[in-house]
Amino acid sequence: MTNASETSKSSAGTFLEFKAYHDHQPGAGMKLRVTGEIEYPEDCYTPRLQRRGPGINPKIVMLNFTETRGDICTEVITRELVEWSRAPESEYDQVQILPDGPIIPVECIY
Repeated sequence: MTNASETSKSSAGTFLEFKAYHDHQPGAGMKLRVTGEIEYPEDCYTPRLQRRGPGINPKIVMLNFTETRGDICTEVITRELVEWSRAPESEYDQVQILPDGPIIPVECIY
């Protein structure tokens, strides 16, 4: 696994600039938000994050990363944004992107 400041590979692209934070700002209630970009060699990929079941460490949220490839592709370097957010059951220290993504420290925003 790599830290969020390093890059790692998805099956087709490269993970870039991932962030995770507890959003405590007034309004809609606390949310855990994860955002990031994946750089692909073609313009036909759609990335997605989904919650995975709990692991052995209750302070780490595990997310499954999947990507789908469209039928029509152009060879051009493309960055795709991926986001995930939920009202958390508790506060977390890290988010782990599986299978081969980064481990991201969770920050708090007030």
